[in-house]
Amino acid sequence: MNKNTLSYKIENYDKTLPLIIDPALIFSTYSGSTADNWGFTSTYDAYGNLYAGSIVDGIGYPTTLGAFVDTYAAGWDCTISKFSQDGSQLLFSTYYGGDQSEMPHSMIVNQYDELVVMGTTGSYNFPTTPYAFSEMFSAGSTITYDGTVSFPFGVDIYVSRFSNDGTALLASTYVGGTNNDGLNYREIYNANQYIAYFGNDSLYANYGDGWGNRGVFEGCISLKKVTIGDEEVYYDKTTIGSEAFEGCPALEEVYIGNSVSIIGDGAFRGCGVLKKATIGNSVTSINYRRR
Repeated sequence: MNKNTLSYKIENYDKTLPLIIDPALIFSTYSGSTADNWGFTSTYDAYGNLYAGSIVDGIGYPTTLGAFVDTYAAGWDCTISKFSQDGSQLLFSTYYGGDQSEMPHSMIVNQYDELVVMGTTGSYNFPTTPYAFSEMFSAGSTITYDGTVSFPFGVDIYVSRFSNDGTALLASTYVGGTNNDGLNYREIYNANQYIAYFGNDSLYANYGDGWGNRGVFEGCISLKKVTIGDEEVYYDKTTIGSEAFEGCPALEEVYIGNSVSIIGDGAFRGCGVLKKATIGNSVTSINYRRR
């Protein structure tokens, strides 16, 4: 960034192919859910159809006729939706989960146009198929992820494969041991060094909506001034995550208003020319992450 000009430094790339920096928007749509619904992962197939994996905490997510499951179970259920390549049609859509919460993390479509999903489950009765690698939930320790998704019996990984029309579960298994498996998280401590939060790991930060994302502006070499105002956002106060501005060598001035309560560990590490920092009265903890 130079004044009002944004430019890109392009490293080695295949010059026989078009270089697309700002791709066209093919389609964009809401899920149509009347219950709270968070997107987690997506993929596509050889025909350009889009698959969206999310979680929902109640009835009201749109499903299609003949879907594997068309009713909400409990907790936060997984939902899988397949859209046509132009987004005009919902080709299939289904709930799936057990009596606790689930989350989908990764999806891929195989050569048979079958969707494979890997995720996290906290349910003893998550749907598995006969003769699966493991039909038994191995459990773990109680954990609440993102302050919202509770797993009172711990978590295991699941791997599931759906038919190409979403009507059948072709294969599904647990994968895990006696501790928590399949959930990326870091323990976040409050000012009194009690565990206050789970989440904000490298995977979670990719979603862009994590509370206090780590390293979000790390290495922005042209950044000279940071202003975080007084308006309260998200829940009630904002966290500047660990290493948020680490390695910003041109950063000279920082203003942190009263919307911020916590400044994470190493948030401004390596900012060697920082000359002025103004910190509001609402900041209660600096370098809050216990080592």
